[in-house]
Amino acid sequence: MSNVLANGSLFNFNPWGGPCIVEWRGNDVWMRRTDGNFEGSRCFKTQNGDGQRLASLNYVVKIQWDNGTDYIEAFMPDKDTILVRQNITLNPFTRIKEDPFPANGDEAWNRLLEGNKRFVGDFSSNGYLDKLSKEVDTPARTALCSGQKPFVTLMTCADSRCSPEIIFNQGLGKIFVVRTAGNIFGDCDYGSVEYAVDHLHTPLVVVLGHQNCGAVSAAMSSLSDDSHDHGHIGTLVKKIKPSAQKANSEIPYKDDKVKSLAKAIEYNAINAAQDLLQKSELVKKMVDEGKLKVVSAVYSFETGVVTRVGV
Repeated sequence: MSNVLANGSLFNFNPWGGPCIVEWRGNDVWMRRTDGNFEGSRCFKTQNGDGQRLASLNYVVKIQWDNGTDYIEAFMPDKDTILVRQNITLNPFTRIKEDPFPANGDEAWNRLLEGNKRFVGDFSSNGYLDKLSKEVDTPARTALCSGQKPFVTLMTCADSRCSPEIIFNQGLGKIFVVRTAGNIFGDCDYGSVEYAVDHLHTPLVVVLGHQNCGAVSAAMSSLSDDSHDHGHIGTLVKKIKPSAQKANSEIPYKDDKVKSLAKAIEYNAINAAQDLLQKSELVKKMVDEGKLKVVSAVYSFETGVVTRVGV
């Protein structure tokens, strides 16, 4: 064990008489004992320069960093008696830098686009893998035990090729995701979005369609036959059909299936967003008050790029 503090590293701390595990969680440092004795499984956290008193113990532990000399110390609550002070070397690579919460929907949308640019770029040099690894490791996961604060609510298709966290380079706790085949809304989906914008305060809702969507393709096929109108699949097709009809009127499906389907996918994402605004009074009210932004977009399998569609 060394005096280099890194995520998940063991560190000898004299007041405990043995090793503890150090974890970075956002702007906090968490430490816990490993010997299984009193309070062995409990954690405490301390922010830079702040002290945190350990329950049932008589001393306070403080970690100081970015101040020339980094150190960890334990002292009595009156702060006049320092029990022990150890100089340390922090490992900045392991710190999880939390981006500030977006001030509005435009900032949230731009953050998604920045992540999408990394996704379609060179992973070895643009920070995609580094960011993702820091946002899905053990400290990042355990830091979310007490709650979540996603910056966007995203409705997208259930298609296995359309994973928003990967497409937008976002880790755990960043995106509140709602998924259905064809990215269309039902009662439970309206409720999910309302929970996210009203209780989690996400400033942005994105409806994301994607290239070669099977649900939209089924709706296009249903214009000439009823092979997809059975069971609950028929419910999906029925809701997407207006978008299919509009696209077909502009680019006949029988003449150019690729372009007609692509146009229907765009209209379906736009119509789904409009459907949300019409069916959810809460969402509409928040948009009118400038507290929420609703965006429609389409994801390309070929390029990896997400493009905004509609207004």
